[in-house]
Amino acid sequence: MKLASSPPRCETNAQLAAWLQVTALNTARNLLVSERRRNLRETSYATSQHRGEGAQEAPPADEILQALTQTLDDAERDLLRLRYANGLSIGAIARSIGCHPSRIESAIRRVVARLREGAAS
Repeated sequence: MKLASSPPRCETNAQLAAWLQVTALNTARNLLVSERRRNLRETSYATSQHRGEGAQEAPPADEILQALTQTLDDAERDLLRLRYANGLSIGAIARSIGCHPSRIESAIRRVVARLREGAAS
């Protein structure tokens, strides 16, 4: 943005090339610094005790997901397995079941929404 609002006034191509090199180096340096700071913040947050005193460790995500999927019926579990574990497209699932793709898409959305609700609570 700064470049667009105030372009340099270079008299020769050598001056323009030098300015571009300095600008590119500063941009790369700024990117690396900001990325390093973000990584440090994320690491600090992950290792700190932001949960409060005496808080219990959360159960692993696999255990939570397994408990939540046990609340689903077999057809819903099969839909999730076909879509996410087997990687089938919604159209492929609809063809194999023999129904319209929009019906499969709606069913998967409902199931995923229920799983998100359960995970949030």
